[in-house]
Amino acid sequence: GNTIAADNWDNPDPAWPDEWVKPDVSAPGDNVLSAMPDDEYDHLDGTSMAAPHVSGVIALMLSANDDLTQEEIEET
Repeated sequence: GNTIAADNWDNPDPAWPDEWVKPDVSAPGDNVLSAMPDDEYDHLDGTSMAAPHVSGVIALMLSANDDLTQEEIEET
């Protein structure tokens, strides 16, 4: 599927098709509070912050149906 990064869903680019404006799954990738060494916390950005959220969604999908294939997960 297509991957889209957008920081303003209220005013999407008018050139985008409507189906791109309503993602099936979205995850934060900016200013995410994350655990750091020595019992510290920091706000981090990037795909490393979004990936755990998407992985969690996939884990929930597999817990509901452990027969899902990789292709079925990607199509969902």
